[in-house]
Amino acid sequence: MKTAPPADPLQKGIRAQLRRVLDSKTFKTSPRLSGLLEFLVGEVLAGKGDSLGEYRVGTEALGLAQDFDPGAKSLVRSHAGRLRKALADYYAGEGRNDDILISLPPVGYRVVFSKPGPAKNRRRSNANLPLLLLSEFRGIGLKAGLRDLPATVAEELSIRLSRAAHLRVARTGPGTAGLDPDFLLEGSIEHRGGKVLIRSRLMEGTSGLQIWARRHEFPAADWDAGAMEEEIIGAIAVETASDYGRIDRHLLRQGAKAKNEAASLQAAMLKFKAYENDYSEKSFRAAELALRKFLKLSPANPDAHALLGLLLFFAHLEYFRRDEPLPATALEHFAVALAGDPTNAYARYGRFLALLAQGKYSALAETGADLLSDPAFPPGVAAAVCMCLMYAKKATPRSRRILAAHMGQNPEYPRLFHTPFALEHLAAGRHAAARREMDQAFNPGNWFSLLLLLAVEHSAGRRAEAAAARAELRRLCPDFGRCGRELLGRSLHPDFAGLLMAAWTARV
Repeated sequence: MKTAPPADPLQKGIRAQLRRVLDSKTFKTSPRLSGLLEFLVGEVLAGKGDSLGEYRVGTEALGLAQDFDPGAKSLVRSHAGRLRKALADYYAGEGRNDDILISLPPVGYRVVFSKPGPAKNRRRSNANLPLLLLSEFRGIGLKAGLRDLPATVAEELSIRLSRAAHLRVARTGPGTAGLDPDFLLEGSIEHRGGKVLIRSRLMEGTSGLQIWARRHEFPAADWDAGAMEEEIIGAIAVETASDYGRIDRHLLRQGAKAKNEAASLQAAMLKFKAYENDYSEKSFRAAELALRKFLKLSPANPDAHALLGLLLFFAHLEYFRRDEPLPATALEHFAVALAGDPTNAYARYGRFLALLAQGKYSALAETGADLLSDPAFPPGVAAAVCMCLMYAKKATPRSRRILAAHMGQNPEYPRLFHTPFALEHLAAGRHAAARREMDQAFNPGNWFSLLLLLAVEHSAGRRAEAAAARAELRRLCPDFGRCGRELLGRSLHPDFAGLLMAAWTARV
């Protein structure tokens, strides 16, 4: 009688580690992610890692239909992005002392096993970031065919919300009873009178104060799961938790009232976002100080490095840094962030911006397409990518649709998003359309906004208005004639820069 060969000690250790991960609080509340991780690990240990394509993962691990088209739906990629984040959160917290590291690289579905470095060098958990607790939507009178909707909405919303780099997200379940969330997102799905009504609301976790509420309505007979995912779930996620969403604005208002500020990532992020509101030198200094203060406490934090790099880069585009070259330190911060977290959205966006400043438009278009094809990329940052593609004259119909959809879903989007549309209308001689965009984009304290308004008014033949804009720009930026063209070249295609400077130099 043959005896079975001894178990491979490495495989035995990996399976034991997998069990620890699956039993953790991070994974216990998400059976879909647990099943996906167990499948991927099992396939790699069985020697089938090279065959882990998107179709196999979708049909065998996630239970999608055999006619599932990977090119048409991003569900598998969304779950993979969520799994990467969950693994990073686990090893930053519960698993910080584990002996085997299980990770999913940014590309592909083959998990990797390795020995972690010293705990002090690992990415720290961003435990000071706000916690959003998502409740499963309550079903009311749902008939056959619609009874799975509450679970489906909760699962898809969880995937979308997990893209928010400035939040931690958890779903209600057995492991969340002791949590003290900063925000609660809940809702109901009702089938009534031939209609499906989806109600959702966002509340403060401590006071119960309602911050936001929305109602969506669909005919039950025309229910379309694909439309639901994009139109309803996408809108809820973008409007509440995306960059520039309701949570962002609420935290900014609260932060403005705070007198004592701890050196936390949340405080630094709020200073960064405050700078994005006015682009002033004062808010830049405050955000820089907050980020550097936090990095003294957490010198390896990828998000802090990426945000500091972005801050330095954004300031490079402003008049108060007009004589400063492209900051090499910004690129260094992006490199540190990506070394600690290769999927870091802020750092990837930063490297994309550097291509814009360097005038490498072909590489910019290629990188932009890669970022926009990543379903885990935050929608607010994706909208900013689309704006920059328009500035570089590398926009596509798809990138314009993404930006327009984000603006349509999120009332809190930056008004700056109107400026590339105004530029395109201006270049095409569509004066009325350019003026409509500027009506929504104009910021009287911003030099670029004044220059673009000047060009729009000049092009439309409104001389008095153009002269007033020119006088205000000259007052705000006394030596704009010397540095204006170089400043514009840091973010605009030469054709757009030339168009704006021609308006500046034109005789009134």
